[in-house]
Amino acid sequence: MSDKKISQLAAVTGAEITGAESLPLIQSGVTKQTTIDYIRDYVQSNINLGNPVNSFAVNGNNLTATLKDGTTFDVDITALTTDTNTQLSDADITALGYLKTDTNTQLTDADITSLGYIKSEHNTQLSDADIAAFGYVKNDQNTQLTDADIAAFGYIKTDTNTQISDAEIASLGYIKFDTNTQLTDAEITNLGYIKTYTDTQLTDAQIAALGY
Repeated sequence: MSDKKISQLAAVTGAEITGAESLPLIQSGVTKQTTIDYIRDYVQSNINLGNPVNSFAVNGNNLTATLKDGTTFDVDITALTTDTNTQLSDADITALGYLKTDTNTQLTDADITSLGYIKSEHNTQLSDADIAAFGYVKNDQNTQLTDADIAAFGYIKTDTNTQISDAEIASLGYIKFDTNTQLTDAEITNLGYIKTYTDTQLTDAQIAALGY
C-alpha cells in the first residue's frame, strides 16, 4: 500500500498491512510530515508487539486505526487534508494562464499599435497630402475663377454682349421686329380675310340669293 492516499486507507485490509509500508506524503510541510511519521511509527510498534493494525478508516479529519485485538486509535489528519499555504508561486500563476503584477506600465509603440491606438503626436501640422487625404484643399489665396472653373460649377461668365442674333431670337420662340407691314394676298387669306374686291356687278344668281 505504499502508493495509497489517506482517503484510500479505509479500504485496506489487515492482510495487506505488514509494517514495511511507507505512508504517502500527500503534501509538504513539517506538520504533515510529523503526522505521517507518527502513523508509520505506531503501526511498526504494534507489529513488533504482535498486535498489528488490522484496518484504517477515515472519519472527517481523523484517521482511525483498528488493531488486531480490536482496540483503536485516532490520528488528526487535518494537516494532511487542509492546505493553509494560499500563496501561488510565479509558476503557479503562469500555469493558470495569468501573469504576476507587472510594475512596468510603459507601453512600447508596438503595444500601443496592437491596442488600436497611436502614440501621442506633438506635430499638429498637416501636410498637403494629409489635407488631401481628408478630402479638403489647402487654403488658396487665388480666389479668381477661370472660365473653365465657372463652367465646372454650372455657371457662365458675365457676357457683356447683349445683342441677340436672329437665330437666338428664334430659339427663344420669338421673331425679329419686321418693318414690312404690307400683307400679301396669301397672308390676308391665312388670317381669314379677303383683299378688297373691285368688281361690284352682281349676277342674277347673286341677286336671287339676296332675296331680290
